[in-house]
Amino acid sequence: MVVSSQTDIEKIHEEDYFKKLLQALLNIQGKYETFVTLDTSDTYKIQRAERVFAYELYHQYRCLMHNTDQMILNGELYKDTSIFDKLNGFKCYPDLVLHSDYTETSPILQYFICEIKMAHNPNLLSDFTKLQKIKQTGLKFKYNIFICLGLSMQELKQKLSEQQKYVVHEMDIVCICKKNGVVEYSYLN
Repeated sequence: MVVSSQTDIEKIHEEDYFKKLLQALLNIQGKYETFVTLDTSDTYKIQRAERVFAYELYHQYRCLMHNTDQMILNGELYKDTSIFDKLNGFKCYPDLVLHSDYTETSPILQYFICEIKMAHNPNLLSDFTKLQKIKQTGLKFKYNIFICLGLSMQELKQKLSEQQKYVVHEMDIVCICKKNGVVEYSYLN
């Protein structure tokens, strides 16, 4: 599904929290997706900035939430002595988590967990493993979301098909891609 405006979002049959995520993605300006560096040969290079993008996504989503909202949006959450301990030593700090609180495990109150990667990242698909391990803990997030910045959905699916070790049909993941201001999402299950 391609989403490029508020009108597109209003037409889709998804829950409000998910629609807000799509709107937040559309609201992010390109300047939060890249930064310029100077390499050793004094050449300027434009690079994608995953952390800057994640912080701006957090900000845009929070701007769309109501003050009376019962859910909490956390960035890079580390649940030190709670549900993430079930990962048996596997370190995971999800980029975004929308849930009711830090210790709640009820599937009704665990809305989404989100991992974000840039297209150029050599570990682009490693977050699928993270999402799969989190799902194996018994945590029942309504949405397990993988956001990829810089690839279209078709390009991401091509990368997935080239990486046979990622068995995405067993993961039940929502992939969201943003490239050139266009947001696309697809369920991989």
